[in-house]
Amino acid sequence: MFSGDEQYTVSSFMMLLYLNRPNNPLSMFRRRIFLAVFAAMMLMGLFGPLLAQAQTPHILLLDVNGIINPVKHRYISRALDQAVEDRSVMVVIELDTPGGLLSSTRDIVQLLLDSPVPVAVYVSPQGARAGSAGTFITAAANFAVMAPGTNIGAATPVSSTGGDLEETLASKIENDAAALIRSIAQERGRNEDKLEETVRKAASFTAKETVEFNMVDFIAEDLDDLLAQVDRLEVETSAGTRTLDTLDIEPR
Repeated sequence: MFSGDEQYTVSSFMMLLYLNRPNNPLSMFRRRIFLAVFAAMMLMGLFGPLLAQAQTPHILLLDVNGIINPVKHRYISRALDQAVEDRSVMVVIELDTPGGLLSSTRDIVQLLLDSPVPVAVYVSPQGARAGSAGTFITAAANFAVMAPGTNIGAATPVSSTGGDLEETLASKIENDAAALIRSIAQERGRNEDKLEETVRKAASFTAKETVEFNMVDFIAEDLDDLLAQVDRLEVETSAGTRTLDTLDIEPR
Protein backbone atom coordinates (compact mmCIF):
# COMPACT_ATOMS: atom_id res chain seq x y z
CA MET A 1 0.00 0.00 0.00
CA PHE A 2 2.78 2.39 0.94
CA SER A 3 5.95 2.58 -1.17
CA GLY A 4 9.02 1.09 0.46
CA ASP A 5 7.02 -1.01 2.94
CA GLU A 6 9.08 -4.14 2.42
CA GLN A 7 12.40 -2.41 3.04
CA TYR A 8 10.92 -0.48 5.98
CA THR A 9 9.64 -3.68 7.60
CA VAL A 10 12.97 -5.50 7.22
CA SER A 11 14.92 -2.53 8.59
CA SER A 12 12.54 -2.23 11.53
CA PHE A 13 12.94 -5.93 12.30
CA MET A 14 16.75 -5.71 12.21
CA MET A 15 16.71 -2.67 14.52
CA LEU A 16 14.57 -4.50 17.06
CA LEU A 17 16.96 -7.48 16.96
CA TYR A 18 19.86 -5.12 17.63
CA LEU A 19 18.10 -3.48 20.56
CA ASN A 20 17.42 -6.88 22.14
CA ARG A 21 21.03 -8.14 21.98
CA PRO A 22 22.28 -9.24 25.45
CA ASN A 23 25.38 -7.05 25.21
CA ASN A 24 23.73 -4.02 23.71
CA PRO A 25 25.91 -0.96 24.59
CA LEU A 26 22.90 1.34 24.95
CA SER A 27 21.85 1.90 28.53
CA MET A 28 18.43 0.70 29.63
CA PHE A 29 17.24 4.33 29.89
CA ARG A 30 18.41 5.26 26.41
CA ARG A 31 17.00 2.03 25.07
CA ARG A 32 13.53 2.84 26.43
CA ILE A 33 13.63 6.35 24.98
CA PHE A 34 14.70 4.97 21.62
CA LEU A 35 11.90 2.41 21.63
CA ALA A 36 9.32 5.08 22.49
CA VAL A 37 10.49 7.34 19.68
CA PHE A 38 10.70 4.40 17.30
CA ALA A 39 7.12 3.34 18.14
CA ALA A 40 5.85 6.89 17.59
CA MET A 41 7.54 7.03 14.20
CA MET A 42 6.00 3.68 13.27
CA LEU A 43 2.52 4.90 14.22
CA MET A 44 2.92 8.14 12.28
CA GLY A 45 4.09 6.19 9.26
CA LEU A 46 1.10 3.87 9.39
CA PHE A 47 -1.69 6.26 10.36
CA GLY A 48 -0.44 9.63 9.18
CA PRO A 49 -1.71 9.22 5.59
CA LEU A 50 -5.12 8.05 6.85
CA LEU A 51 -5.45 11.03 9.19
CA ALA A 52 -4.41 13.41 6.45
CA GLN A 53 -7.02 11.91 4.12
CA ALA A 54 -9.79 12.32 6.72
CA GLN A 55 -8.81 15.95 7.38
CA THR A 56 -8.64 16.92 3.70
CA PRO A 57 -11.81 18.85 2.72
CA HIS A 58 -14.13 16.42 1.01
CA ILE A 59 -17.76 15.70 0.16
CA LEU A 60 -19.30 12.40 1.19
CA LEU A 61 -21.37 10.81 -1.60
CA LEU A 62 -24.07 8.22 -0.81
CA ASP A 63 -26.10 6.08 -3.20
CA VAL A 64 -29.60 5.30 -1.90
CA ASN A 65 -31.38 3.17 -4.46
CA GLY A 66 -34.49 1.04 -3.91
CA ILE A 67 -36.99 0.54 -1.10
CA ILE A 68 -36.65 2.73 2.00
CA ASN A 69 -36.32 0.38 4.97
CA PRO A 70 -34.32 -0.03 8.22
CA VAL A 71 -31.24 -1.05 6.25
CA LYS A 72 -31.29 2.25 4.36
CA HIS A 73 -31.80 4.11 7.63
CA ARG A 74 -28.75 2.46 9.22
CA TYR A 75 -26.67 3.13 6.11
CA ILE A 76 -27.50 6.84 6.15
CA SER A 77 -27.08 7.08 9.93
CA ARG A 78 -23.58 5.57 9.85
CA ALA A 79 -22.61 7.76 6.92
CA LEU A 80 -23.71 10.95 8.67
CA ASP A 81 -21.80 9.94 11.80
CA GLN A 82 -18.71 9.38 9.64
CA ALA A 83 -19.22 12.76 7.96
CA VAL A 84 -19.20 14.46 11.35
CA GLU A 85 -16.10 12.56 12.45
CA ASP A 86 -14.26 13.34 9.21
CA ARG A 87 -15.45 16.97 9.15
CA SER A 88 -16.95 16.56 5.68
CA VAL A 89 -17.90 19.76 3.87
CA MET A 90 -21.28 18.25 3.03
CA VAL A 91 -23.08 15.01 2.25
CA VAL A 92 -24.78 14.33 -1.08
CA ILE A 93 -27.37 11.53 -1.19
CA GLU A 94 -28.14 10.37 -4.72
CA LEU A 95 -31.70 9.06 -4.42
CA ASP A 96 -33.83 6.84 -6.63
CA THR A 97 -36.70 5.15 -4.79
CA PRO A 98 -40.31 4.08 -5.37
CA GLY A 99 -41.00 4.52 -1.63
CA GLY A 100 -40.84 2.39 1.49
CA LEU A 101 -41.72 2.14 5.15
CA LEU A 102 -43.13 5.23 6.85
CA SER A 103 -41.30 4.35 10.08
CA SER A 104 -37.92 4.24 8.34
CA THR A 105 -38.81 7.40 6.45
CA ARG A 106 -39.47 9.23 9.71
CA ASP A 107 -36.14 8.03 11.11
CA ILE A 108 -34.26 9.28 8.05
CA VAL A 109 -36.10 12.61 8.06
CA GLN A 110 -35.07 13.11 11.69
CA LEU A 111 -31.44 12.39 10.79
CA LEU A 112 -31.49 14.98 8.00
CA LEU A 113 -33.19 17.68 10.05
CA ASP A 114 -30.77 17.16 12.95
CA SER A 115 -27.58 16.80 10.91
CA PRO A 116 -24.76 19.22 11.79
CA VAL A 117 -23.30 18.55 8.33
CA PRO A 118 -25.18 20.07 5.36
CA VAL A 119 -27.02 17.45 3.31
CA ALA A 120 -28.18 17.60 -0.30
CA VAL A 121 -30.59 14.97 -1.61
CA TYR A 122 -30.13 14.66 -5.36
CA VAL A 123 -32.87 12.75 -7.20
CA SER A 124 -30.82 11.23 -9.98
CA PRO A 125 -29.93 10.00 -12.57
CA GLN A 126 -32.31 11.15 -15.27
CA GLY A 127 -35.42 8.99 -15.13
CA ALA A 128 -35.10 8.45 -11.37
CA ARG A 129 -37.87 9.25 -8.91
CA ALA A 130 -38.41 10.22 -5.30
CA GLY A 131 -41.68 8.35 -4.93
CA SER A 132 -43.72 8.24 -1.73
CA ALA A 133 -41.10 7.99 1.08
CA GLY A 134 -38.58 9.66 -1.20
CA THR A 135 -40.71 12.82 -1.21
CA PHE A 136 -40.31 13.25 2.55
CA ILE A 137 -36.57 12.51 2.43
CA THR A 138 -35.92 14.92 -0.43
CA ALA A 139 -37.90 17.72 1.20
CA ALA A 140 -36.07 17.24 4.52
CA ALA A 141 -32.61 17.89 3.09
CA ASN A 142 -30.87 21.25 3.34
CA PHE A 143 -30.78 21.20 -0.45
CA ALA A 144 -33.45 19.33 -2.42
CA VAL A 145 -32.18 18.86 -5.96
CA MET A 146 -33.61 17.13 -9.04
CA ALA A 147 -31.88 15.88 -12.16
CA PRO A 148 -33.65 16.65 -15.45
CA GLY A 149 -36.33 14.10 -16.31
CA THR A 150 -36.98 13.03 -12.72
CA ASN A 151 -40.18 13.19 -10.67
CA ILE A 152 -41.37 13.33 -7.09
CA GLY A 153 -44.61 12.59 -5.23
CA ALA A 154 -47.34 9.95 -4.96
CA ALA A 155 -46.81 9.92 -1.19
CA THR A 156 -50.23 8.68 -0.08
CA PRO A 157 -49.71 5.92 2.52
CA VAL A 158 -50.68 2.39 1.46
CA SER A 159 -50.46 -1.03 3.08
CA SER A 160 -47.24 -3.07 3.02
CA THR A 161 -48.67 -5.02 0.06
CA GLY A 162 -49.39 -1.84 -1.89
CA GLY A 163 -53.14 -2.01 -1.41
CA ASP A 164 -55.57 0.41 0.21
CA LEU A 165 -55.83 0.60 3.99
CA GLU A 166 -59.03 0.18 6.03
CA GLU A 167 -60.86 3.52 5.97
CA THR A 168 -60.41 4.62 9.60
CA LEU A 169 -56.79 3.48 9.74
CA ALA A 170 -56.11 5.08 6.35
CA SER A 171 -57.48 8.42 7.57
CA LYS A 172 -55.28 8.37 10.68
CA ILE A 173 -52.12 7.46 8.80
CA GLU A 174 -52.82 9.95 6.01
CA ASN A 175 -53.37 12.78 8.48
CA ASP A 176 -50.17 11.86 10.27
CA ALA A 177 -48.19 11.78 7.01
CA ALA A 178 -49.70 15.08 5.90
CA ALA A 179 -48.70 16.72 9.16
CA LEU A 180 -45.17 15.37 8.75
CA ILE A 181 -44.75 16.70 5.22
CA ARG A 182 -46.11 20.11 6.25
CA SER A 183 -43.72 20.23 9.21
CA ILE A 184 -40.80 19.43 6.93
CA ALA A 185 -41.92 22.09 4.44
CA GLN A 186 -42.17 24.70 7.19
CA GLU A 187 -38.73 23.83 8.53
CA ARG A 188 -37.08 23.99 5.09
CA GLY A 189 -39.13 26.86 3.65
CA ARG A 190 -40.83 24.80 0.94
CA ASN A 191 -44.33 24.92 -0.53
CA GLU A 192 -46.51 23.30 2.13
CA ASP A 193 -49.67 23.02 0.01
CA LYS A 194 -48.04 21.35 -2.98
CA LEU A 195 -46.09 18.93 -0.83
CA GLU A 196 -49.26 18.07 1.08
CA GLU A 197 -50.95 17.30 -2.24
CA THR A 198 -48.45 14.46 -2.71
CA VAL A 199 -49.96 12.89 0.41
CA ARG A 200 -53.63 13.91 0.19
CA LYS A 201 -54.06 13.52 -3.59
CA ALA A 202 -51.15 11.21 -4.47
CA ALA A 203 -49.96 14.05 -6.74
CA SER A 204 -46.69 13.71 -8.63
CA PHE A 205 -44.58 16.50 -10.10
CA THR A 206 -41.88 16.77 -12.72
CA ALA A 207 -38.49 18.28 -11.94
CA LYS A 208 -39.44 21.55 -13.63
CA GLU A 209 -42.74 21.73 -11.74
CA THR A 210 -41.06 21.15 -8.37
CA VAL A 211 -38.80 24.15 -8.95
CA GLU A 212 -41.69 26.28 -10.24
CA PHE A 213 -43.77 25.45 -7.15
CA ASN A 214 -40.85 25.87 -4.70
CA MET A 215 -40.99 22.24 -3.62
CA VAL A 216 -37.26 21.77 -4.20
CA ASP A 217 -34.33 24.15 -4.58
CA PHE A 218 -33.07 23.65 -8.11
CA ILE A 219 -32.34 21.31 -11.02
CA ALA A 220 -28.77 20.09 -11.56
CA GLU A 221 -27.52 18.48 -14.76
CA ASP A 222 -24.99 16.38 -12.83
CA LEU A 223 -23.06 16.27 -9.57
CA ASP A 224 -20.55 18.90 -10.69
CA ASP A 225 -23.42 21.24 -11.54
CA LEU A 226 -24.97 20.64 -8.11
CA LEU A 227 -21.71 21.48 -6.32
CA ALA A 228 -21.24 24.60 -8.43
CA GLN A 229 -24.74 25.83 -7.57
CA VAL A 230 -24.35 25.41 -3.80
CA ASP A 231 -20.85 26.90 -3.67
CA ARG A 232 -20.61 29.95 -1.37
CA LEU A 233 -24.21 29.53 -0.17
CA GLU A 234 -25.04 29.89 3.50
CA VAL A 235 -26.87 26.96 5.04
CA GLU A 236 -28.46 26.47 8.45
CA THR A 237 -27.64 23.20 10.21
CA SER A 238 -28.17 21.95 13.75
CA ALA A 239 -24.63 23.18 14.47
CA GLY A 240 -25.30 26.69 13.18
CA THR A 241 -24.79 28.61 9.95
CA ARG A 242 -22.14 27.44 7.50
CA THR A 243 -20.88 28.89 4.24
CA LEU A 244 -20.19 26.16 1.71
CA ASP A 245 -16.98 25.90 -0.29
CA THR A 246 -17.62 23.07 -2.73
CA LEU A 247 -15.66 23.94 -5.88
CA ASP A 248 -12.67 21.76 -6.74
CA ILE A 249 -13.51 19.28 -3.96
CA GLU A 250 -13.77 15.67 -5.05
CA PRO A 251 -16.68 13.63 -3.65
CA ARG A 252 -15.82 10.24 -2.18
